[in-house]
Amino acid sequence: KKHSFVCLSFDNVEGLQDARRDLEAVIARNQTVMSRQEAFDLDGVGDPRQEPMDFICGLFEYDVRYITRVCIDSEIRSGKWYTVRSEMHECEEFHTVVIADQFLMKPALRVFAW
Repeated sequence: KKHSFVCLSFDNVEGLQDARRDLEAVIARNQTVMSRQEAFDLDGVGDPRQEPMDFICGLFEYDVRYITRVCIDSEIRSGKWYTVRSEMHECEEFHTVVIADQFLMKPALRVFAW
């Protein structure tokens, strides 16, 4: 059985959460409609009057935790020392993470948190 998927990506967590909330409402509505129907058109032809959103029936997320994604994107690796700075700009807090190359001895592996 062949399925079509739509891949979405976001610049920040807020965009992800907004899209997820909107899609969950669409999926709940579609599941209610599908449960009332005796048969659902699975051959891809469909009714031309239906919107593409009417065919969304599930939500799947790639299985990477948020902290793991941040570490990958920021190139934060275990076994290295980092200098972390926190600054306030116009009521927003920004964090800067820089590799501290001056340390020769590798740190003990621990959970990275700030």
